[in-house]
Amino acid sequence: MSNDLGTTIGKLADDGAGRDAIHVAVAPMIATERLWPGQHVGVIGDRAGVREPFVGIVDPFLAGAVQEGQRFWLFLYPNTVTLLRHQWTHPAFSDAAPAQSSSEAWLRLHAEAIGLSYGRLIELANEWLQYGEYHTLSYDTPDVVYEDNEKFWTHFEVVTGKKVDADKRQTFISCSC
Repeated sequence: MSNDLGTTIGKLADDGAGRDAIHVAVAPMIATERLWPGQHVGVIGDRAGVREPFVGIVDPFLAGAVQEGQRFWLFLYPNTVTLLRHQWTHPAFSDAAPAQSSSEAWLRLHAEAIGLSYGRLIELANEWLQYGEYHTLSYDTPDVVYEDNEKFWTHFEVVTGKKVDADKRQTFISCSC
């Protein structure tokens, strides 16, 4: 078995390739037009059609076309799923796993409580993890920043799929006072 099979799907097999098995992320979709097995498609909500950006292909094992309005399996491109725990996430899909959904809701409330947008909070957390940069608020930092520190990192891990080392699980926001 090749250890890098998952990274070679979608490319020609090399001479040393052997038989193997893989997991493929799939999602039930509704066709917005007639689609053919193996056709590249993009998605909007629970519907898929010929639109960019393409995120996967129509079930390549179907014997014939999928007609507009019919439900089919969308096979997502290899190496594009951002989190996999038998409940996958993908940037083209807005609905999240229940745990991710509640963690995102917690982070959104936390961001609001400290006067930041959700996107900015995630951006600052990523900057802290990558560069060790603190962020200074131009006003008194609400106590919630310090009180909910461990909860923040737990929810951050669920939403982003990133494991945060113990030495980084600290507050990265302070006030300028």
